[in-house]
Amino acid sequence: MRRIATILGVAALAATPLIALTAGTAEAGGAPGYVLYKSYTQPDACASSGYAGQQAGQWDYYYCDTVYPASWDGPGDYDLYVHYVTH
Repeated sequence: MRRIATILGVAALAATPLIALTAGTAEAGGAPGYVLYKSYTQPDACASSGYAGQQAGQWDYYYCDTVYPASWDGPGDYDLYVHYVTH
């Protein structure tokens, strides 16, 4: 029972929404104006890719949506949504 509680606790921490540090706000699952760019198995890969694209001027805002979190026994699923630069 204690092991299950520990696993659930770790899963709860991993499930904390990973909203990339951007100036924009967005809802999970494809906010208006955002498009799915790519899916990742780790949250840091998603955030790094989003930040790199923002710094390179490919998009102005981004966020990572946690579809299901990575755990000790397998990868997760994190979707990178981007809002392309409009001129």
